[in-house]
Amino acid sequence: GQLKNFTGIDSPYERPDDAEITIEGATQTAEQATLTIVKALETQGLIPSS
Repeated sequence: GQLKNFTGIDSPYERPDDAEITIEGATQTAEQATLTIVKALETQGLIPSS
């Protein structure tokens, strides 16, 4: 089956008004992006600090 109203397929991407985290894929390496995500999760108390 096909998904209806799937972002990037048949529905446009809508940038969130207040994103909790932003990854700059064009300027960050995969390692830098991963560290950004891990730090955000630690700051929010979702994972223990390393």
